[in-house]
Amino acid sequence: CGRVYCGGSARLVEKLFNSKEDELLYVGDHLFTDANAVKASMRWRTALVVQELDLEIRAAATETRRTAQIDALLGERDNLESELNVKRLALERWDQDRQPSPGLADEAHAEEYRRDVVSLRAAVKQVDDRLEPLLARVGEAFNRHWGYLTRAGHDDKSHIARQIEKYADVYCAKVTNLDAYTPFHHFRAAPVDLAHTMAAVSSPSDL
Repeated sequence: CGRVYCGGSARLVEKLFNSKEDELLYVGDHLFTDANAVKASMRWRTALVVQELDLEIRAAATETRRTAQIDALLGERDNLESELNVKRLALERWDQDRQPSPGLADEAHAEEYRRDVVSLRAAVKQVDDRLEPLLARVGEAFNRHWGYLTRAGHDDKSHIARQIEKYADVYCAKVTNLDAYTPFHHFRAAPVDLAHTMAAVSSPSDL
């Protein structure tokens, strides 16, 4: 059976295991004194234990319907604002120097656009009114006061989530989560969506 090595020298640990800096995994539950300090001073790999993750995962699972509603309303709002902005720009050009735009060639069209702008603004306001209570309840299944630990609002990372990503190579709810993997397992980072790659996914091209 294994034994506990307490105190002593970290470099001696490397020698005992005949391992280099990035071949050792240090597991701790404090973001700075464990993950940050060990990575900065020893260059070891770090695993951060975040006990709240289990509860956050279960909470998120109960909010999938609300999350889908928010995503749908945000998409509807984007479409309305896109149409609104096109008509606002066309009106500005017409009002400045009677510069025509596609669909706006005379004052009759301009009047029609003005009515459309009013209607579109009202439609955006209606979507906002439906969104507001849904967004206010994001994360309430985890904490009714503060929301999720690792998310800020609907679609952003919290400050602590960004710190976890910065200082820890991997993170888990409990150290026994690692039982499912051998010491030789290679953990890959989750893919990161950038604005232009998200656009490519939503509008695939054969190019």
